[in-house]
Amino acid sequence: MASVEVMTACENICRDFWWITVVDPRIWQGLLTVVAAGIASVTALHIAKSVYSEQKKIDRRIQKEHERREIYRGFWEVTNRHFSVVHQASIVKDLDGINESHLELISRASGIVLYAEVEISNNVLEVCRKYYQRLLEYETYVKAECGDEASTSFLKKNPERYEGKPFEKVKLERKRVLLALRRDLGDSVEKAEQAAEAYFVYTAREEVE
Repeated sequence: MASVEVMTACENICRDFWWITVVDPRIWQGLLTVVAAGIASVTALHIAKSVYSEQKKIDRRIQKEHERREIYRGFWEVTNRHFSVVHQASIVKDLDGINESHLELISRASGIVLYAEVEISNNVLEVCRKYYQRLLEYETYVKAECGDEASTSFLKKNPERYEGKPFEKVKLERKRVLLALRRDLGDSVEKAEQAAEAYFVYTAREEVE
């Protein structure tokens, strides 16, 4: 019986890949460089996509916060302006400018519904809605006092909505809105209260109303 040559695994590899030993090392170096560059490119692309996606989320959040601040500022300014116009009308008994202010109020205040938060701890949308409602009720009350027939008729049909002092009711909701807006923009309850106390300095005329 002829002797059988035993071939190890190492010998198998050497036989199958003998060509590796004759390839110029510079070619291997070039190939490894290309492979490394490819891996680096794929890795960089993956990281770039992840970073871009995350940055887009951050940018959208920042943009939304900016838009919300603008909407809140607009709501506060237009409601304050209308409050001043209506209150002035109640003093001088002249409705000049009140209808124009009313239209501006309806136009600019509507944006609040798109951004105001609805949370149990600080329901900004509900607080703004109540202030808006009280402000319109105060307007109707003042117009009726100034002799506007439509407003007088509405008051007579809905007396329960105008019990008490509409001026005091709207002032209360006005303060609540300021507190809610500042808290939603990041203030603590204490800081929001301090801001309200600093802002609401009543005149002698307001105190006797």
